[in-house]
Amino acid sequence: MGLLVQAAGKSFGTYTNLGNTANWYDPDFHPASNDRLNISVQRQLPSHLVLDVTYFMQFSRNIPYTLNLNL
Repeated sequence: MGLLVQAAGKSFGTYTNLGNTANWYDPDFHPASNDRLNISVQRQLPSHLVLDVTYFMQFSRNIPYTLNLNL
């Protein structure tokens, strides 16, 4: 849930937004994308044992992030 912050105007002078995080619009925004690869092999072993081996990998691209400029 977002928080609505009332505009301070020029009341603080040069100290306006001092210590707040900087937000900006990214004109080259691309929607996030996730691709998943899941490979599973199952084998029945002697004595009624079952072996299950799974390999899972996730590829993510264009994940939005916030860059903190107050480092």
